[in-house]
Amino acid sequence: MTKYLGHLPEDTPVRWHQLPTWPAGCMYCWIRAGAHLSAGCVPHELPTNPLCLLSSQLRILEIGLGCDMPEEWGGVGNSLLLWRRLFPRAAISFIEIDAQCAEKLRTDIEATGGRLYIGPQAEPATVAPVLTDAASLGPFDLIVDDGGHHPVHQRLSLELLWPALRPFGLYVIEDLLTTYFHGYETLGAAPGSSMPFLTAALGALQCRTAATAGEVDPAWRAYCQQNSTVPQLVKKEFLSIDCAAEICAIMKHATPPPLATVL
Repeated sequence: MTKYLGHLPEDTPVRWHQLPTWPAGCMYCWIRAGAHLSAGCVPHELPTNPLCLLSSQLRILEIGLGCDMPEEWGGVGNSLLLWRRLFPRAAISFIEIDAQCAEKLRTDIEATGGRLYIGPQAEPATVAPVLTDAASLGPFDLIVDDGGHHPVHQRLSLELLWPALRPFGLYVIEDLLTTYFHGYETLGAAPGSSMPFLTAALGALQCRTAATAGEVDPAWRAYCQQNSTVPQLVKKEFLSIDCAAEICAIMKHATPPPLATVL
């Protein structure tokens, strides 16, 4: 990511008009995230006031430090640099499987007020201290999965880390195209992979109105009320899903759910 900032001197503050529109739509997600997450911003407004974003004490968690990223793509720690320059007051935490690489950046991460968690992203043992810290220090405003890109691990990480996300927070999954890579042996529709789950989630979100809308087909209402394949995580806690090529951002709604939600 830092390659997009390479034309700026290191000590130059980043301004929104200097950031390009990224092919995967990520900057759209990040800016939208800031609008929802910043203290003092109305949760549903777009980021018309960048100062509101830059002055906020956000809690950000990203999976992946880029330890295997080529230098021409930004190299190790590029996301840390980007977050620090976009949100100077944010506490930025990371999950990274490569311990030797991660330890080199521990001091820089902890200087932001963040934490470093080492281990496989989809393992409960790795996520356990993240959940503990979220309970004691406060939930995260933004969680970004830019880790191993394995489609099943993306899905598992979402479910494991979801409790650590605050209401109106965003959970972003990058590089969703790997669902269709032969190397992961998922072939797009393998049970438990990320894209089939997100596809089902889009349908499940429509169940919110199926409970009350009179014109809804009875078969669809029955599906929403009875079919166990509708993800309970979606029906209870997903507020919205914003997607672009290779990336989706999922917003968590507040508790309790809207009245029309089918539980």
